[in-house]
Amino acid sequence: MMHEKFRELLSSYTVNSTHFESLKVQLQYTWDNLTETNTSEKKGIPLQLNTVHDEFRILRKRHALGEVVWMFSKSLK
Repeated sequence: MMHEKFRELLSSYTVNSTHFESLKVQLQYTWDNLTETNTSEKKGIPLQLNTVHDEFRILRKRHALGEVVWMFSKSLK
């Protein structure tokens, strides 16, 4: 009895086979539209990470040379 009720419920969510292709196109368009921002942000993350790594490397080098300590001690006075 319960399985039959569940089938009845699911039958209200069926799509006519003549509409499959247009539904598929619309769902793909919707998915692409919703994930477009995430995709473009994901592409930019490696570039940002490389920039931060480069800046950190330069900062470590300047610290090793004593330039960073001098800069910060001057600004604190």
